[in-house]
Amino acid sequence: MELPTQQPSSNKTHSNKMARLAGFAADESRLSVQQFKHGAVLCKSGKKICGGHNIDTRTSYRRNICCSMHAEMGTVTKFLNSYIKIHSTRNVDKIKRKLSKFSICVVRSIINQHGQICFANSTPCIDCIKKLQTVGLKNIMYSDNNGAIITEKLSTFNPLLPFVTGSMKKLKFVENMRFKALI
Repeated sequence: MELPTQQPSSNKTHSNKMARLAGFAADESRLSVQQFKHGAVLCKSGKKICGGHNIDTRTSYRRNICCSMHAEMGTVTKFLNSYIKIHSTRNVDKIKRKLSKFSICVVRSIINQHGQICFANSTPCIDCIKKLQTVGLKNIMYSDNNGAIITEKLSTFNPLLPFVTGSMKKLKFVENMRFKALI
């Protein structure tokens, strides 16, 4: 399975490490049963630590019921659950210090008319960005409309830019969102 590499739409280019991580995320996305297949990989220094994909089962986190789990949230939650279990810690500052060295790569994969896997827009939603900022991740890499991989610092990423789905552009939706911390 070879992923096509395209020039990014911004001046931020991606390295072979990032292309490899995007490939891992694309592999994860193909495991999804959803119509839009998103995959995510949590990484540190270019190495895959944990992966996941969007799932359609209802999830509950901190008494917040969601209709589905987005790929990036499922991946971070999977990592946090295993980290807390192994290290027997719920110290929020310690977990944030640990995660400040990590980045996350999120892609949406599609199959083109030639049977090749290509990237499509996988810009995280406002809710996911807020939660990823809360846990203290360093960078986010995501696929854009052109199939390019874009890297942004999570601390300065503006989730209010028009990188949201049609339903999320509705003011009522944003007003009713509940931002809950993951840790």
